[in-house]
Amino acid sequence: MHTSTPVFEYPRKEFPANFRFIGPIILPPDMEYQWPAWWPEMEKDLPVVLINQGTVAKNFKDIILPSIKALKDEKMIILAVPVKDGEIRNLPENTHTEPYIPFGNLLPHVDVFITNGGFGGTLNALAHGIPVIIAGATEDKMEVAARVEFTGAGINLRKQKPTPEEIRKAVRRILSAPSYKLKAKEIQTDFAKYDAPTVAVGLIEELIGKNPEPVTFV
Repeated sequence: MHTSTPVFEYPRKEFPANFRFIGPIILPPDMEYQWPAWWPEMEKDLPVVLINQGTVAKNFKDIILPSIKALKDEKMIILAVPVKDGEIRNLPENTHTEPYIPFGNLLPHVDVFITNGGFGGTLNALAHGIPVIIAGATEDKMEVAARVEFTGAGINLRKQKPTPEEIRKAVRRILSAPSYKLKAKEIQTDFAKYDAPTVAVGLIEELIGKNPEPVTFV
């Protein structure tokens, strides 16, 4: 079971007989979440750029710090997550950091998603129709980046540590060229056809029904 869909995959003549797309796992909003005090700024008529390195890749020099530097003078709202209080000091006026904001709450307000290529974060952004700027060179991140580039839903910077100039150019290009948003919206529409938990349960029930012997899931 693969938590994606054919629209975010390379064309192939065939898949293995036991392979199934089940759609992405989309994180719902947390109805109990308390918004940060600065949140009213999000109501300004400005593009919102989210910078996200996930929870494992903690070297802010990869994309978070270069992105903040790249966009400090832009008329945008910049948000870097996850960043704990005090981890980055002397933030530009247009920039905020938070240790955590649920994707389900945050992504509906985002216009551009800058990421190091985590699969779950990238799919959640695309599920909200958000174009992606991606810079990853470890684990599976290069493959995620390649798919973003192939589908036209974003820009692959093809490195782990892009320069501020490369990031600034990519953000400006995303915001000025409608094609990226249109492609992201196409993927959003396709993702919406799937309900990953329901599909997964149905496939498991089907498998158990065909196998009288005990089945072990890993």
